[in-house]
Amino acid sequence: MHLSHIRRGFTIIELLVTIAIIGVILAILLPALGGSVQLTRRTVSLSNLRTIGQFVQHYVEANDEAYPWAMRGTNTCGVPIQFSPIWQMSMQWPITMHDIVKPEELREIQLSPGVRRDGTGNIDTCGAPPSYTYSMSFLADPRLWGGDSVADESMLRAVTMSKVAYPTNKVLMWDWELPFLNHELQRSGPDLDESTPMLFADGHGADRRPSEATEPVANPFGEDAILPLARLHNTRDGVQGRDY
Repeated sequence: MHLSHIRRGFTIIELLVTIAIIGVILAILLPALGGSVQLTRRTVSLSNLRTIGQFVQHYVEANDEAYPWAMRGTNTCGVPIQFSPIWQMSMQWPITMHDIVKPEELREIQLSPGVRRDGTGNIDTCGAPPSYTYSMSFLADPRLWGGDSVADESMLRAVTMSKVAYPTNKVLMWDWELPFLNHELQRSGPDLDESTPMLFADGHGADRRPSEATEPVANPFGEDAILPLARLHNTRDGVQGRDY
């Protein structure tokens, strides 16, 4: 065989050029792939909320049209509710659902995809803390957020569906962790400044920015309440107000 017909390998220069081309291609593709993963996880988070919304609807139907609520001192699966004034129910709502859905089934959807828990943040036997926070507006009489109310614990009570004036505009739950983002959470004061999966009182889900919701009013329970000036939690007129 003639030597001119013998196939030679890559030269060093050709190899370096090939590696450089592959690097450029990866640099172009990786952000797109990362964005695709983020979009997929965001979609799953929104789907989780819609499913939780169905369970909440079952709860409402089984409890005289009242939304999930538990009195202070209620002991479910070994964890007592310390409801007022620290509003623990906004993160302990899963314990109210045990008569509606099996805890192991609820755990599968109450964490946003990609979430990480450290040694002190593992889900306990009652299912807390979830990735989805329950609006404090659904934990008290709407008059508590009238703008001139006082910290009257008698107003801490179950809210019925008939009290919700604008169900398509009132947020019931939302993803407070957003673990699928490729950057650190951006906040505007106590409010998320990120597009956030949300569940509305009528059961539909949508991505909205909490920081763009209606201006909150001061929570009469002040510094003892969770995020006292946060939007969505402290909507003027509570469930009789609008968030968007």
